[in-house]
Amino acid sequence: MKIIPPCQILSSERPVYVDGLLYWLIYGNQERDTVVDILCFDLHTEIFSVMSYSPVGKTLHPLVEMSSLDNRLCLSVQTLTGLDVWLATNHIWKKAYIIDNPLGPWLCTNLVDGSSKRFGKEEEEEVTDL
Repeated sequence: MKIIPPCQILSSERPVYVDGLLYWLIYGNQERDTVVDILCFDLHTEIFSVMSYSPVGKTLHPLVEMSSLDNRLCLSVQTLTGLDVWLATNHIWKKAYIIDNPLGPWLCTNLVDGSSKRFGKEEEEEVTDL
């Protein structure tokens, strides 16, 4: 993480709290060629920073929800065929679940909870460089 210049928060939703940090989704950075980034505020050091990588990456117009799941930062990203659920542990993102939905992304909103595993298939895909 590094200190960042002013940025624009993506939505008016409340921040997500995980382990002493507050997180917001923000509009991406053209230099890093990202659509969505994650702004962090460390409550102990009182420093704002941005995560250097999010699993959303270069996806065009992603439908992204951020939450806390099992005391880890969680991103649910809607795709054309369902929902990908990513969890961050020690600044490493892993794709925890793929929730299949042959009817498209419109029916996948807010399925991320403890029972979401039964709606799709479990998959682990590790992403580093945070």
